[in-house]
Amino acid sequence: MYFLLSQLSCVDIAFASITVPQFLVHTFSKRKAIPYGSCFVQMTFSLAAGNMEGYLLVTMAYVHYVAICRHLHCAAAMTHELCVWLVAGSWVLVTLLGALHDIRLSLGSYCNNLILHFFGDITFLVSLACPKPFLNDLVLFTEGIGVVISPYLFILASYAHIGAAVLSLSSAVRLRKAMSTCGYHVLVVTLFYGTVIHLCFQPPGHSSLEQPAH
Repeated sequence: MYFLLSQLSCVDIAFASITVPQFLVHTFSKRKAIPYGSCFVQMTFSLAAGNMEGYLLVTMAYVHYVAICRHLHCAAAMTHELCVWLVAGSWVLVTLLGALHDIRLSLGSYCNNLILHFFGDITFLVSLACPKPFLNDLVLFTEGIGVVISPYLFILASYAHIGAAVLSLSSAVRLRKAMSTCGYHVLVVTLFYGTVIHLCFQPPGHSSLEQPAH
């Protein structure tokens, strides 16, 4: 779990390092533009970091499930080597997904160069496509199911089993230990997916910051 927490911290630092510097430049300078290539590079890494956080939260939910519901098999089921492989595989997958979106969108044409957001988010770039191909919406929908909805449902399923196991505990000490183990993770999951769901249902033009991409 400490290894996964360290990876989660690295992902959060990476995401802030990708978006905040350009945001500060646009806030405190008169030139509120980002080069065309830099916009897509920023999108690739921000997608990878965002998707990676979801996969790490899924892995942590599974660790909690094994620790509480299958505690006798925890040491054998969740080894450090398995966690390393899961994290490494997740990094490869999210990087490839981000690169594929980058290549696909960079080959398209756009009606204008004004992004109503403080960084090159994929939904805002797709909204500028001209004409708007059905493939873009299909890919967004498919990715939403694969990297947002599916991990979230897996986390809910894990905590449904954990909740059933916790309710069956007769010892108050064990109950408090189980709740303290999962409490912070539940809070992070709520904040992360609450923000993601809010952004997904927010109209692409609903933003107060404009960022031209040249």
